[in-house]
Amino acid sequence: MEYLSVKDVATLLGCSQRAIQIKIKDGKLKAVETRGEGKRTGKTEYKVPISALDEKAQKKYHTAKKRQDSKLNKKEETAVTTIEELSSAEREQIVERQKVVEEAIRFRNLGKKTENDEIFVERYNNENPHGTISVRTLRKWISDYKKLGAIGLLDQRGKSNKGRCKINEVLWSVFADYYLDEAEKTVSFCHKLTETWAELERPDLLPMPSRSTFERKANQLPLAVVKYFREGDKAYQDKAMPYIVRIYDDLESNDIWVADNHTFDFMTRYDDREKSHRLYVTFYLDVRSRKPMGWYVTDSPTSDANLFALRKGIEKYGIPKQIYCDNGREFLVKDIGGRGIRKKAKSNQAATILERLGIEMKNAKVRNAKAKIVERTFKEFKEQFSKLVDSYTGGNILERPERLKEVLKTPEKLLKDGEIAELFDTYIEGWFNKQPQSGSGMNGRCPDEVYAENLFTKRVATKEDLNLMMMRWANLQTVNRTGVKLKLYGQELIYWNEELIMQHQGKKVFVRYNPEDLREVRIYDEEDRYIMTVESASDTILSYGADKEDIKQAASKINSVTKTVKKYKEINDIGVYENTDALELVMRKSKLNIEESNYKFEPKAIQPVRLQEKTIYDQQLDKVVGGDEVVIDMQRMIENARKKR
Repeated sequence: MEYLSVKDVATLLGCSQRAIQIKIKDGKLKAVETRGEGKRTGKTEYKVPISALDEKAQKKYHTAKKRQDSKLNKKEETAVTTIEELSSAEREQIVERQKVVEEAIRFRNLGKKTENDEIFVERYNNENPHGTISVRTLRKWISDYKKLGAIGLLDQRGKSNKGRCKINEVLWSVFADYYLDEAEKTVSFCHKLTETWAELERPDLLPMPSRSTFERKANQLPLAVVKYFREGDKAYQDKAMPYIVRIYDDLESNDIWVADNHTFDFMTRYDDREKSHRLYVTFYLDVRSRKPMGWYVTDSPTSDANLFALRKGIEKYGIPKQIYCDNGREFLVKDIGGRGIRKKAKSNQAATILERLGIEMKNAKVRNAKAKIVERTFKEFKEQFSKLVDSYTGGNILERPERLKEVLKTPEKLLKDGEIAELFDTYIEGWFNKQPQSGSGMNGRCPDEVYAENLFTKRVATKEDLNLMMMRWANLQTVNRTGVKLKLYGQELIYWNEELIMQHQGKKVFVRYNPEDLREVRIYDEEDRYIMTVESASDTILSYGADKEDIKQAASKINSVTKTVKKYKEINDIGVYENTDALELVMRKSKLNIEESNYKFEPKAIQPVRLQEKTIYDQQLDKVVGGDEVVIDMQRMIENARKKR
């Protein structure tokens, strides 16, 4: 604990020493009695603890003490450094001044020092009008050079405190706790909070350094720390966390295709009406070559659009070994690649399309900003394709061109969806695939060149096999009296034929279909074994306005099933044997059973049942000999007989 003399307390409070002594004697001010030293040896003196003073006096004392300590530290501080720690500009400054100093020393030795210094400075200033010096400056340079060598020529103004922090460790700890928080409080507010804390808890730490001092130190915090604590783990992983650098040289073409959806930054109109909207493209990119493999332009990214894009790539370039995609619903579909992270409880499912094709599916980590190189490709689409369209909207409202309002007022100026799809095809094949790229493994070559150089194996399938392998399937369903159903885009499609109804009604089956050709479907059993192909039964689904011919045709198809049912016995040789009349069969068997019966029904006890009826002649009977009435318990006799049996 710190103590002050009576004199120091009087100076601090702005009163006389006598007034302080009276307060101590009256017990109004706490003090410790001591014995003087030196000339005052043996005399009584008082020492006042800092804590005995009021809050205002304590704050005033600590402020004065901090200022005094700061002055002492500045006198003792010296900016000592080495050449290696200097910047290139500082090293150049030293070299230039060293040349001046060494030349001035040589000139000084030619005559009188004072006169020669003045002559040298005058001549130097005439030759360097933009960098003049004074005689005093020159002499200081020479003195510093002789004392400290070349490092002494560095301009040390403002560098004595460089790298030193004026912030108390306790204050910085409190400030950092406020600052490193996901609420992302400003430096000014954190500074104010820290100051308030010090006023209440540690007034001895006041006054605090300025806001700018805290801001400078906050700006020196590691980026990773700031991202993690102020912006969260996601921002840290995306922007500051170290990551594994992928090397593409060991990959081959078609090893991995990465898939994603991209929204075009322009407006278009439908082919058959003037309504404007934005288009999307579902896209597959070869990782090794950055070459687009398959794509499909659509007004809504769906699982079918995903399948169309994949098929387009496979038909032209072969089947990839692996597909890498995000966790969008259009990719995590049960019958295409499986549900991935969306998978629920395991259920009976048929093989997925990717499994049939021998493709392994990998899913990106959720919300992982650095997962897919296709994102960088989409940025190129924006710069090289979207910005060429007059209806370009920009990626956000700040990028939106002023002309867009006028373009949208005239729908005729908007390109149609079909036109955009055709233009995009041409752009990919003729422009994007031919542009040199500088990414890892590209070395200034275009996607087509890299793809061709690294294409060693091409996995292919015939068109017929591909049609079968890329068929989609509906959930396991039970065949009912109307066959099987497909519900697509709000419409219910019916499929059946005689064989399906007759042989498989009531059984569970999978239905596989080609979304581009819904005229027929393929039926598989629960073990995913092929059963049959069934055509659409659309001709048995009629509107209320159907004519007689339509009804006649539909009824004819339905009646054909009835005929088949009626002939079922005949077809399967049922009822061709004699003596199969059911009633006759039962009667014959009944008579035989009667004749063969040998059961005997002899009870162990007989219980008589008598009519309990009263007459007018009833009278009390005489009691038997002994005077007691005899009671016969028939129920007890029966129970005893049952036990003996």
